[in-house]
Amino acid sequence: MDQPMLLLRPTKIGGGFVKEDVLAYVDELNSKIVALENELKEAQESAAGPGLDQQQAQKYENEIKGLRSDLGAANAALRKAKEDLENQAKNAGGDTGKLTAENQRLTAENEKLKQDAAKFQDVKAALEKEIEKLKADLAAKPAEAIPAVPNVDDAIMKQEIAKRDSQLAEKAAELKAKSEQLMTKDAAIAEKDQKIASLEKDVKKLQDEVDDLKTAGDSSMPPSFDMGALFAEAQMTAKKLTLEARNAAEKTTREAKEQAESIVSEANAQAERKIADAESVIEATIMEANAKADATIDDANAKAKTANEMTGTVRQMLNNEIDGVTKKLTEITNLINQLTDQAAKRLDEAQSVAMEARKTVGDVPDPKADAFEKPKAAMADELKVKLHQAPEQKPVKHDAPKQESAVNAAPNKGVKKPANFGFDFDDLTKAVEEAAKNGGNDNDSWTL
Repeated sequence: MDQPMLLLRPTKIGGGFVKEDVLAYVDELNSKIVALENELKEAQESAAGPGLDQQQAQKYENEIKGLRSDLGAANAALRKAKEDLENQAKNAGGDTGKLTAENQRLTAENEKLKQDAAKFQDVKAALEKEIEKLKADLAAKPAEAIPAVPNVDDAIMKQEIAKRDSQLAEKAAELKAKSEQLMTKDAAIAEKDQKIASLEKDVKKLQDEVDDLKTAGDSSMPPSFDMGALFAEAQMTAKKLTLEARNAAEKTTREAKEQAESIVSEANAQAERKIADAESVIEATIMEANAKADATIDDANAKAKTANEMTGTVRQMLNNEIDGVTKKLTEITNLINQLTDQAAKRLDEAQSVAMEARKTVGDVPDPKADAFEKPKAAMADELKVKLHQAPEQKPVKHDAPKQESAVNAAPNKGVKKPANFGFDFDDLTKAVEEAAKNGGNDNDSWTL
């Protein structure tokens, strides 16, 4: 609003002001009040627009109604002052010191209100930092609460992690909604700050007009004319509006802080509760997995112990069997060697007897002698061939059988299997004895 260009003309008689000029000045003040009322209406329309909920809109509407009431009171006071001007030509002096003090007091209140607004911005920034820190803590705690555990089912762990991620997403959505509410409150506070600044500007203009009137009064108005009474109600109204705006800002700040603290407390409680639940589930899963692992290890150790015992028993049995077979083979070899030597000796003796008999009989060939010599020679050759074709005795390897073979042989524990060397020792012994008997019919019995 522009500074008033109206000048109060002094009267020719009495040293006062022209009535029409005073009324015109009061009308101008009324026009300014109407303009302020229109601005308040615009503020009401903007406050009722999108972005605010019904409760906030009702709150602003009540505040606007209060401002209207205050402006109505100020208008009535100004109209009353208009009427009083017609009868108060002697009260035009004014109290400059009082107005200056009032102006200084209003300025101090405005500065305090600005400081409160700055404090609110600091509180808001601190709350935003705390919310961001809480988000970071919520994102970091589940990862720290779930250690790498062996023997735990991956599907269960993935399901638990997905569940925690969903809960964190819900909490992040809640925090985002609360942040939007705080932004809405910030916008409302900014709008109130604009209103306060506008009111401060209007008050300053009114004070400038008062100063102009006082200057004119000092030069042409009588000392009895008091212009301070004209603006007393207006100043009280401005003071009241400033106080209400400051109280509203403090209330909004307090509510925002309480709401933020409630959000942070609730988020911390839910996060701690969910983390405790997750830790309980993980501990139960770990205990169950450890119990299963211990049972599996104990079972495996028991089976390994049994297999080792069975392996030792089977190894001892095989060693005993191999030692027995080796001893028996040695005895049979010695027996065969003795029988071979005796058979060869008897054959030589028989051949010598046959030769002597042939010499005794003469040169006449005896068919029986040839028939007798050939079977003896054939029998000796056949016996030698059989003896030389006996299986070669190979060194026995005493390597321990593998654990799997011992485990597979566990069901047959205690059953002694005969060793298979490609021939039967009993049959071989009988054949040697039979050959000895057949070869020693005409001679003495063989001795071992």
